[in-house]
Amino acid sequence: MGSEMCIRDSINTNQILKMILFRAPISRIEISHRTGISKMVISNIVNKFLEEGVVYETGTHGTGVGRHPIQLDIVENSRFAVGVEIRDDKVCGGVYELKGHKVVSRECPLCIDADNQDLTEAVFDVVEKLLKETEEVMGIGITSEAAYINGKVGKINSSVSLKNIGDLPIVELLEEKFELPAFTESSSNVAAMAEKYFGVGKKMSDFVYFDVTEYGAGSGIVINHELYHGRNGVAGEIGHITIDTNGEQCRCGNFGCLEHYIDLKKTVHKVKDKIAAGALTAFGEVTFSAICKKAMEGEPYCAGLIDEFTENLASGMVTAINFFDPQYIILGERIGDSYLIEKLSEKTKSRMLGREFAGAPFVRTSFQNDIIPMGAAALAFAKTLI
Repeated sequence: MGSEMCIRDSINTNQILKMILFRAPISRIEISHRTGISKMVISNIVNKFLEEGVVYETGTHGTGVGRHPIQLDIVENSRFAVGVEIRDDKVCGGVYELKGHKVVSRECPLCIDADNQDLTEAVFDVVEKLLKETEEVMGIGITSEAAYINGKVGKINSSVSLKNIGDLPIVELLEEKFELPAFTESSSNVAAMAEKYFGVGKKMSDFVYFDVTEYGAGSGIVINHELYHGRNGVAGEIGHITIDTNGEQCRCGNFGCLEHYIDLKKTVHKVKDKIAAGALTAFGEVTFSAICKKAMEGEPYCAGLIDEFTENLASGMVTAINFFDPQYIILGERIGDSYLIEKLSEKTKSRMLGREFAGAPFVRTSFQNDIIPMGAAALAFAKTLI
């Protein structure tokens, strides 16, 4: 009986803290309405938060006659988590507080031929330096865009670019070294966590985060405020939806995967080749963003490429929308151009089931370069606030 009460108290405590984190400023009575937890329990827990300096009262809110409820918000720099990203040439990390602000950052160089020991030492070096700068760290999150990660067992299975890395139990190693809870997920999943805890997804219960990187297309799915993993922890591989059954074979073994048809590097190379052949006027540095801009300005070749790109992307997005019915689809920084979002919205609207209802709108990510380590820290918060 006592252990059941402790578990219930822990669940209530973390549910209330998450509600304040996601909905602030929010009153005690609104927390009660949204969670179903009694007002007395909420008052006791909030009082504990106030004493610990995690939450503060912002004042009253409302108009009209009568007593207005006191609002609550999270105290900045009251709790911290470490987020680490493994890149091709370095390990970088930061300490983030509960409202998403980065307090300190550190990095360590990494050779492309690094093996498991080299990578582990680089990660330890970064985390050790970060922990020396901060107290009240709740946990460590780690990820990489270039790695195949099994979040369920806490391993880096392999890496696209770091060929000597494989079967590395990074979570176990971190927990043994630093005696803190550690967690890992795919980079798309942690990016979704960054949006949920600190970005445009904060007040969304259901959304899909989707982005395209130099390593392929990835997504993270949030359902009922929580990251959705699936049975084997690989849910959200929207980049591997088949959009052409006669297409070329993907590295996953499937044929005609979406990510082959929304390859940013291929799009850039097509434009560079066209310029080199003298068939297109040069326009400075050729990036995907620059191509989108030229398409918006009416340049025919670029407009055709973006039209083809968004047509292919729409095929995958329609499948995701029809399957998950999310409130929003958050597009990562690389494909979050306003012109591209406009084109994508046009192409998906007429193809969705139940299109008489409002479809899932596309919104751009809140973040740019820092979303991956920030998301790794958000993952640590998500796991330790359960």
